[in-house]
Amino acid sequence: MRTTPITYEDILANDESGHLSKRILVEGEGGVGKTTLSAKIAWDWCQGRILLDLDMVIVIPLRDVTDHKSIGAIVKSYLSDFNEATPDQIDAYISSNLNKILLVFDGFDEFSEDIQKESDSEVIRILALDQYKSCKVIVTTRPWRSHVFKVTKKLAETYTFISVEGFNEKNLVTYITRYFQIREKKALGESLISFMDENDIIRSNMAPFPIYCAMLCLMWKDVSEEKRKEMTKLQTFSEMFGEMILFLKEHYASKVCERLGSRDKIATREKRRHDVTGPYLVESVVSFPHKLFQEYVGGVYIANIYASDRTKYDQLKQTLLPRYEEFRYLLYFTSALGNELGLDIIKDLLRWDDEYFCIDVAFECHTEEAAKTVGEGWKEYHISSNMPEHTKSGVAFIVRCDQAKLLSIDEVNCGKTTSRELAEGMCSSSVLRKVTIMNSKFHADFYKIIGDKTSTCQTRATWLLLACIPCDLCESQLLRGAAEIPGMLEIPPRIKNA
Repeated sequence: MRTTPITYEDILANDESGHLSKRILVEGEGGVGKTTLSAKIAWDWCQGRILLDLDMVIVIPLRDVTDHKSIGAIVKSYLSDFNEATPDQIDAYISSNLNKILLVFDGFDEFSEDIQKESDSEVIRILALDQYKSCKVIVTTRPWRSHVFKVTKKLAETYTFISVEGFNEKNLVTYITRYFQIREKKALGESLISFMDENDIIRSNMAPFPIYCAMLCLMWKDVSEEKRKEMTKLQTFSEMFGEMILFLKEHYASKVCERLGSRDKIATREKRRHDVTGPYLVESVVSFPHKLFQEYVGGVYIANIYASDRTKYDQLKQTLLPRYEEFRYLLYFTSALGNELGLDIIKDLLRWDDEYFCIDVAFECHTEEAAKTVGEGWKEYHISSNMPEHTKSGVAFIVRCDQAKLLSIDEVNCGKTTSRELAEGMCSSSVLRKVTIMNSKFHADFYKIIGDKTSTCQTRATWLLLACIPCDLCESQLLRGAAEIPGMLEIPPRIKNA
């Protein structure tokens, strides 16, 4: 499959004649901007900036579609009571003007219907090309649900597949700089950029996603200097997201109290934390600004069920674990809420023999017991260029917890925290027997740790390193380690970075 970087304008003019393709599937992780893209397309069309040949652009959030309503009925539910159009009239207009209609179905991963089965759902029939074949359609989804479009021949041949990657490094710096310049807090923006650069999980798993970037900017602006220092010590996705949830709760409460003139009524932080993770009873229907918030609260719910009703918890596991890829973030958040709970989930996940997913969950659990449980299943670990940054960090965590016998790293560019974890683990491990590093780059701290740990190093592993060394100091630190670390350290000649 051909992969080519494209712009927003390219999406709207990507067929051979320079027009919008008939069918487009947009995939991307949660928070990367799929819903924002859908909203922007609708807004720009309303402003007369794009798709001038269309008479109607309809955006349908699929999480709100709970039955087999027609498109007309769905659209009618969004119209004001003063609009006299009926669902039948809307359906008739769409059917008569298919070439001038764009349907945007946002969040297919939140839609329960199966596109591979016969269905009375009009949405499914449209997506499956059984209805409104000449209508322009864009559908967005998380990656795990896009697979069905790619393996179904008819759909794979018709849909154009687009992946939303989020902010690149330049976009990120521009966004943060502008955010803090507007608020005349330039120094805070620079410190946030530095924080993201030094934390691999933040840099690779949160910073590229606009929703996280916006929340991080808001947090960094409003919290104290002491709190910002505490945040720099956070290591996992779940830890950071949990802090975001607590901050947003406090932020919302303070705004409400300001309006009521009763700021002193805000509870202590300890009380608020208990309110978030303690037992509670939901008595009304609630909605979430994003699916990730729902997944986090779902993790809190499962943790409470684990503590209060093991039979019900086991039933939930029977539903969730066979679909673990679908519930990735829910399992991350749940595993991070208790060591015993995390271990229980990891032990069951081992049955599916998905090494990388187990590593990811163990990293979020972030205890030595979790690493040991994964280590009982695997002793050989390989970090490659196509591995997600989250999993690289997970492997480094497993190595530092002394659970790897063989480690190979091939064509990888490791950030600061992953480089530090690997170096610490490689120097302290009593289990590690062989390390092979080929054509990879590390932060300068990697070499400093190796040089500093020579007198206390416990490893007996054989090391073979062929890496791009960033400076003369790093080279001297590595060579000092080669001379003094117990065991053998084989370094090919001329590994210095040109």
